[in-house]
Amino acid sequence: MKKLFPFFRLSNESKISARLGCDILKKVSSGSWQSTVWTVNSIFLLMTVIVGTNLTGNSASRDGFVKYFAQFSLAEERNLATSWEGWCLALISIISFERFLRSKESSGYDRKSWIGLSVLALGLSLDEIGSIHERSSLVVSMIGFSRQFDSKFALALPALLVLFCTLRWLWHLPDRRRFWLCLSAFTTFGAVVIHERLEFIYQWPWWARGIRAAAEEGTELIGVFLLLLTVVPENNAAKSHGFFSLFPSWNTLKQLKIVSELIAILLLLPLGLLTLGAIANQDTAQRGIPASWLPFMLLNLAALTAWARSNYDIKHKNRFLLLASLAVFFAIDQILVLERVMDKNLIRSAAIGSAMFPCMAAVCALIPTLRSKSNMLLVALFFPLSFFSFPSSNLMLWIILPLQCLGIYYIVASGPVSHATVRQATERTSIGRASDLFRQS
Repeated sequence: MKKLFPFFRLSNESKISARLGCDILKKVSSGSWQSTVWTVNSIFLLMTVIVGTNLTGNSASRDGFVKYFAQFSLAEERNLATSWEGWCLALISIISFERFLRSKESSGYDRKSWIGLSVLALGLSLDEIGSIHERSSLVVSMIGFSRQFDSKFALALPALLVLFCTLRWLWHLPDRRRFWLCLSAFTTFGAVVIHERLEFIYQWPWWARGIRAAAEEGTELIGVFLLLLTVVPENNAAKSHGFFSLFPSWNTLKQLKIVSELIAILLLLPLGLLTLGAIANQDTAQRGIPASWLPFMLLNLAALTAWARSNYDIKHKNRFLLLASLAVFFAIDQILVLERVMDKNLIRSAAIGSAMFPCMAAVCALIPTLRSKSNMLLVALFFPLSFFSFPSSNLMLWIILPLQCLGIYYIVASGPVSHATVRQATERTSIGRASDLFRQS
């Protein structure tokens, strides 16, 4: 049989490769969360050096292997590396919100500091994915200020005020460890500005371009890591838990639902208009798309919710895991990873983007707890919108897609979960162990 059909042998090799990949993933995730974070960071930094060293001329004219490696370079925009950093900042915001929820008996300074850190990390995530500060003049002009106004200062001022208040609240706490970590993190972010200046002051030789880019992006990653250390409980037991233990619990995701939906609705139109302004100025090839941040965040929240529910609903565990995998896949495509390998100037993945809602709605329909009347009504309302075709310069495109992602998130986060099931799952999953650590801290 193997001689007649040699592809059976290839199939077996594929299975072995898949098992090997799963084993590697398990080993990486079973280590401490610090080692997992820096393993991923090191891969992206290495790719940044390779791409920066081999880059000639405009990055849109890449040839050969460089255009594939560029999807893992931190110096590029709208790729896997950018999504990783933006996702880590979003995770920091969620963990901060979780600790705010669990600090009801703490002092007012403690609770306020968690909200401040959550807002700051969320803003940094939006800026990383959507390239907001690079378009500061466009943002300021949309608000109504004159273009002669210092646009970067106008954007930095609210962030500096929130940072000042957060540091002030942290200073009043008995344990000032979080104050010094937070201050170090944002000082490190400030050092990135110096790296950006050095990029244009000197004419770097070809062999040093990748090293300079990796030094700049590595400084930014150190700042992100320091923020993670700030929000993760300082309990020594937390250091031995894997990366998945950082994921929020089901109770946190349930309370986050209303807040995230409100933020999505408030940012829906402003980010859509900002995206249209960037397209009109032909400012999308080398920078992120502001409106892609909402679908990216909402689908990642849907993935985290589906993953959390898979630990509680054992009967439909595989279906929830499939739903989480699809959400991650389509979330990555919102930053246009896939087709942009061949076309750097591509703004949106039309084919895959249109398939997002039908595919995820179909999987949701396979899970009985998600088949409520309100959810099915929502599917019937948003499903036809997947078959309308809009040009990238049409505002409806940048409103419909986030609305569909918001609908998917609403569906996944709704549905009954019994308290008995939650207690049982809390005792046997890493989520429960992490939640206990949060409570103890």
